[in-house]
Amino acid sequence: MVSIAGTPSDEYAQYQLAGDNLVGPITVAAPTHFEVSSTGTGGWASTIQVPATFSGNIYVRLNSSVVGQHSGDIVHSSPGAENVLMRVEGEVFAPEVVWNVNANLVPFTAEFEQPSDIQSYTLSATNAVTNLELEVLGGAPFQISLSSTGGWTNTLSLAPSFNGSIFVRMLTNAAGSFDGVIQHTSTNASPYDLQLTGTVNPPAGNYAVDLFFSEYIEGSSNNKA
Repeated sequence: MVSIAGTPSDEYAQYQLAGDNLVGPITVAAPTHFEVSSTGTGGWASTIQVPATFSGNIYVRLNSSVVGQHSGDIVHSSPGAENVLMRVEGEVFAPEVVWNVNANLVPFTAEFEQPSDIQSYTLSATNAVTNLELEVLGGAPFQISLSSTGGWTNTLSLAPSFNGSIFVRMLTNAAGSFDGVIQHTSTNASPYDLQLTGTVNPPAGNYAVDLFFSEYIEGSSNNKA
């Protein structure tokens, strides 16, 4: 059996139970993380009782908030009778993480070697169990922070319960158009990429920012090229 943490398994196992010459009811006790029922449609519990004359199916399902593999014995007991054990196994998986991103970022504009205006978006992740990891990919000139006043970086590691704003700006010493991505990752989550774009204006005076000399010739007097 398999299930998602905090949710009963959709599937269940069943087996037939009956007793001979019993003088009291039969108690059916499931191991931790499992539940039993005499109908399969309701009455699920960790322990149930059925009459001494019971002859029918017992249903078992997995229901736990603890991620991992679980196993144990279902114990059947009745006054004056020897206990009978039934082995059961299952695995609980963590729920898939859902990213909650509210972003309305517009293209950034900045002056050469000056930071752009700051923009922000809100972020949280439903069902996250490990830190939310944020990274600006590709060496793009974008920076992120938890504050609009400082702490600018290319990576952030946030608690799974984080619910707040991420601030974004652009800063570079190169003019031109740029594209970037803030990638969000966490365990049991598909990566979420937030696309960024921006333009940096050249320095005042329209001086070239990528000028280089491929050849230089110097002769006598003022003969230079």
